[in-house]
Amino acid sequence: MSVSSQPSRVKIVGGTLLLPDGQLQAGPLLIAEGHISAVGAAAEGAGDATVINAEGCIVSPGLVDLWCNLREPGDGQKGNITSETRAAAHGGFTTVCASPETSPVNDSGAVTHLIRDVSGSRSPIRVLPIGATTKGLEGELLSDMAGLVRAGCVALANGRGGFRDARVLHRAMAYARTFGITLMLHPENQALAADGYAHDGRITTRLGLLGIPEVAETTAVMEMLLLAEETGVRLHLAQISCGRSVQMIAEARRRGVNVTADVAMHQLLLTE
Repeated sequence: MSVSSQPSRVKIVGGTLLLPDGQLQAGPLLIAEGHISAVGAAAEGAGDATVINAEGCIVSPGLVDLWCNLREPGDGQKGNITSETRAAAHGGFTTVCASPETSPVNDSGAVTHLIRDVSGSRSPIRVLPIGATTKGLEGELLSDMAGLVRAGCVALANGRGGFRDARVLHRAMAYARTFGITLMLHPENQALAADGYAHDGRITTRLGLLGIPEVAETTAVMEMLLLAEETGVRLHLAQISCGRSVQMIAEARRRGVNVTADVAMHQLLLTE
């Protein structure tokens, strides 16, 4: 359905509403001119609206994926912005943040503009590019961080590759603080994680796989929190996987550190 042909008022009935506070509530929902205008009893009287029956379904705000690989630019055989964003829309996602792990890496304004232009014309959902903190994601030389933000990146990251050392990380945080840039970092000590595949526990032992110890994450979290506290950068720690990390982040927030975090869905479900 094209934008011009969409009805101006839509009433969704029969579903269970997921409210912003996380509570579930039965009742209709009214959408007018693309915005939620009434919920529950207030939406009952909208007789002129197009009705959608959502019986047996959860009616929720659009989901946001903070880290996804749209595979473009890159290997088009595995997917592209069109295919990946359509899949995301089918799963209920209305906004995705595009990882800088493309080919070439999104470490320049030219690549950012390409992602924005392609997604603007082919994506059914909103795509927010994330730029690379270091050139080529190699963890050594800083990219044109301010230029990436001017081109449209909402944050900067360095993927799973990390940084060569704490000095580079500290320099990146100080620069980001100067220009008000959000850093979205994956905390993982590369030396401790080594070639591990999963959490170092019963499952990896039984399967004969190399494990990743919890301390590989917690040491990186602590280092990043201390550097963020010193520099004042706006820090987001991505895909936290253990409870000790959550405790350290909560403690840092109580001290006034400007830090947020997220947990990947599989880390909540696939546990020991």
